[in-house]
Amino acid sequence: MKFETSDWKYLNPVKIRKYDIPLQSQILNDLYYVASEDVFIFIRPKEYFRNDTLFQNTGYDISDKYLFVSSPYGGSIAIAIPDTSFWNVMIKTNSGKILSTFKAHNVHSMYWTRCHRLVIVNIRGRVLVYTPLGKLKYQFIIDEEITVTETRIYYGGVGNTGLAVLSENNRIYAVNSVMEAVPWRIPDIAKANHPSAWNVLTSLQVTILFVIGNAFYAGMQGVAPHLLDLSWKIDSGEYTNIVPNWDSSRIALLHSSFVIQIIDSDFSLLSTLSLRTVGDAIVTSSLTWCGSEVLALKRSRQSLYLISLCSETHIYDFENPVEIDMELDGIKVFTTNELVFLSQVPDAVDSVLGVASPEPGAILYEASEKLIKGTYGVYEYIHMIEDQMEKAVQQCLVAAAHQFDTTLQKKMLKAASLGKSLLRRQDASQFVEICRVMRVLNFLRKPYIGMALSFAQSEELKMSALTDRLTDLGQWPSAISISKYMKVPSKNGIYRILAHWALEKIEMAKAAKEIGKMPDFKALSEMIVSKFTNYPEVSFADVAMKAAGANLNELAELLLDRETCLNRQVEMLMKLNKIDRALAKAAKSQQPDLLHYVLTYLKRTQKKEVIDHLVLKLPQALCLYQDYLKEEAPRHLLALYVQKDDFARQSLYYLKESESTPWNPFDNKDKVEGLLKAKMSLNKLKEYTTAQLAAETAELFSMCETLDGKPGFSDVDRTSIRCVYMWAVGHQEDNLAELIKKKFKLTEKANKEASTIIVLSNCDDFQINFLDGAYGRLKAMLVINYGTILKACSDPKKFSQVTCHFQPFIEACARYGNESLCRSFIEKLTNPVEVVESLLLLKKPVEAANYAADKKLLVLLEKIHLRYRGNKEVHFRCRKIFGMEGTPVSMLREPGNTATSQRRERRRERILRNSDQRIKSILSGPDGTEIRNAPALEGGEGFKDFLHSSEISVRNKNNGEGRAISKSIASSPFLCASVNRLWKALLIGLIMRLAVSFLLIRNIVWPWIILYMVSVYNKFFQFSSLFDADGHIFRSRLHLGFNVDFLSHAGAIVQNIRCFIRDSLAVALSFILFNAFFCVFALIFGKCCSF
Repeated sequence: MKFETSDWKYLNPVKIRKYDIPLQSQILNDLYYVASEDVFIFIRPKEYFRNDTLFQNTGYDISDKYLFVSSPYGGSIAIAIPDTSFWNVMIKTNSGKILSTFKAHNVHSMYWTRCHRLVIVNIRGRVLVYTPLGKLKYQFIIDEEITVTETRIYYGGVGNTGLAVLSENNRIYAVNSVMEAVPWRIPDIAKANHPSAWNVLTSLQVTILFVIGNAFYAGMQGVAPHLLDLSWKIDSGEYTNIVPNWDSSRIALLHSSFVIQIIDSDFSLLSTLSLRTVGDAIVTSSLTWCGSEVLALKRSRQSLYLISLCSETHIYDFENPVEIDMELDGIKVFTTNELVFLSQVPDAVDSVLGVASPEPGAILYEASEKLIKGTYGVYEYIHMIEDQMEKAVQQCLVAAAHQFDTTLQKKMLKAASLGKSLLRRQDASQFVEICRVMRVLNFLRKPYIGMALSFAQSEELKMSALTDRLTDLGQWPSAISISKYMKVPSKNGIYRILAHWALEKIEMAKAAKEIGKMPDFKALSEMIVSKFTNYPEVSFADVAMKAAGANLNELAELLLDRETCLNRQVEMLMKLNKIDRALAKAAKSQQPDLLHYVLTYLKRTQKKEVIDHLVLKLPQALCLYQDYLKEEAPRHLLALYVQKDDFARQSLYYLKESESTPWNPFDNKDKVEGLLKAKMSLNKLKEYTTAQLAAETAELFSMCETLDGKPGFSDVDRTSIRCVYMWAVGHQEDNLAELIKKKFKLTEKANKEASTIIVLSNCDDFQINFLDGAYGRLKAMLVINYGTILKACSDPKKFSQVTCHFQPFIEACARYGNESLCRSFIEKLTNPVEVVESLLLLKKPVEAANYAADKKLLVLLEKIHLRYRGNKEVHFRCRKIFGMEGTPVSMLREPGNTATSQRRERRRERILRNSDQRIKSILSGPDGTEIRNAPALEGGEGFKDFLHSSEISVRNKNNGEGRAISKSIASSPFLCASVNRLWKALLIGLIMRLAVSFLLIRNIVWPWIILYMVSVYNKFFQFSSLFDADGHIFRSRLHLGFNVDFLSHAGAIVQNIRCFIRDSLAVALSFILFNAFFCVFALIFGKCCSF
């Protein structure tokens, strides 16, 4: 193993470690050990420090006049070269590949953030933040009118990168994040001089430690600096540098006496180192931590000096000038042509590759090497670590991950694979994960990527941040491949990469547009869509928003057309000021909330004229917008109706406005004008009847306006012509009454009704309320004014004028129990139905039943029987009237059981005495040989026999045509009564199949329907019904009033439909049979031809 550890350098003294297993003496040749019962304490003489050359032929520009900085976690480097009036800044990868160059003015210092951004501090306090590709992302000013003398970079606990600045007037400023700068300042100390050393600590809270003279001060944000009482400080001389390690857990204080004091985060002294043996040539400003156990300084421009916490030292000499920078697990040494990484050997690597290492990983590694070489001893080695095989596999895996040499990686992975195959329980997840990480790291170390990342650094950086760095470098395919390979969550992986790629394309298009070269937006949008197609979760609206922000509205619109989320699409269209498209999409979305959102936005940002023009084209938006205007701006709503020529809503608006306008006895112009405008709108809508009604109402209002102030008119309903007319007649306004009668064309019935009310209104205690509908409420008025009826009836002259509408008087008298007066009114009734109803009001059901029977009102008789079913007297009387004691009422209408049928039979017997002989002699003809049916009297027995006749004839007014019609119908080729129907159907099926074969027709359905309809069209309604007319159809005819012709035609329609269905099925079956026959024939003929 000498070739594998030849570059390791010893720095640490003896360390004592405990191991829990005894080892064989053959691998302990170089170890000293002391046994104490079951525990062996091994005293290891050496611990090693290694260096790895990561890149060669890098071509770095290193000079004392240049500013040189490198990014943590194997990121890019930046070199600032001064010129006459500006600085040329060049950004390269670790392999020397140039990423970008740009110019900066008055550069004081440069740093890299952990998020891979270059920070350039101006002498005047301006801070500029660049991407690795040289694009300015952010800038801010720490304070106005300051001069920067020193700067420090520090890394916060949440991934932020902060900056601290010491000004010329000895003030310290700081920002906790250079990407979101909020400057703050340490309060001044009275009579304070320039600090001799200062730096920022971030172990707990951001603390600025500075030394003025021999006094140590600690300052924090918002807190005044306080003096630290430190017993270990050196009083003579001064402190020249303060350097914290990677996580600020240890701090190195360099004194002017070349003494380094190591303290921890609570300012306790850990150790003291002396640099007196190095000489005065050491560059004290280059003091840097190398891990947590070693410090590094530039001994000269071409040599590096390392010293451990136990004062062990080592010197590295190089051929060219060097620059050093701190990393998590070591330091990077940059020379002109190579990059070297110095780091302490990890414990896992030391356990496997250490000289005479007793660890199980080393024994497994040796067993694997022997197995590859084919030498003996493999079984003994494996048997030694059989109980610790899992630990040995773990050590080999981790050791392989820490290696930069792929050859060593393969050897250690083979050893781990050997041990894994010997485990009883195998969990391959860790093995697979580490192999994936190693493959990614080896890829990143390729010169064309140039990212020198160690395994320890990748563990802290995480894969999502690693893909972000590749995105910053423009390595889009590599970033996507690594995200997929390492199974990074899509939200933090592929989606972010694609979004940044799209933004990069947008920025390139923007730059091309600014220089006058118009990009092809359609091709660019298709390119973006093609990349996003496989990832539907990526929103095109976000990309479109960035395109709109870059003033590429055409590209934004093209991308929005591909957006699947309608809400985002509409939102972006509104931001692009494409309000017409946004409103149209919201209206078609069937989402009221989205439409409401768009309309609210329009109301807030657009004028009403613009909104009206937009919503007129969209009914859904128009309806919702009109709902808004009903409450907010009714007049504007009317203008919208007019603009759209919506006459129906205009009419409703005018009518509602006229109705809501209160009656003004002095001026009703608005009320009348509203009706007239409604009339005009209704005429345009061709609703002439309603328009005339509105016009008449307007005329009535104009007429009523002249009547205001006259006695009794204040209570008149001005919207009712009858009320006004009644008031005019009652108050002897003859001219007005005549005018109303002519203008509004009142009928004689209305005049008589008015006369009735007028007769009653002459009585003193008869009061009419004209607001309750006048004549329509006559019944209620009469009930209330019953005493007036009595007075009116007592005056024969007045009562003789009451010529109509006795029913309300009868109801009023019946309610108050005045039977005599009620009967006097009943005597004047001429309608039998009203007489029956009036008798029922008097609670005289028996008398009403007798009157209904006399007038042959069977329906009313049934109603009386059903209404007074519980009254035995009424029930008995009804049965007696019908002459059917014990027969239910439901049989009243059955032939032969009703009183009417009995009376008809008696009348028939009275007319036809000796009916049988007389009918036979009449029907036998002159010679007595002719046989004819008996006359079919409706309701008689012969009628039923007539309808049950076996002859099928057509019922017609001219009975002589029956036989000819029957013959013509029977001769139709498609009727179901035809004897040859089956043969005709087969013939038609054959004809149809031949027509299809010769491509004369493509579909046989419509030709068959047309052929059938043509053949039966002329005789369609001449087919008589075969149903019995005496059954349900006959009773329905009696109930509904249908005649026999109607029933015959209905039966004919049913018969023809039934025949059509049968014939269609027969033709279809024939077509299918002949089609099968033709197919078989074609198959046989084809086979014969093939022979």
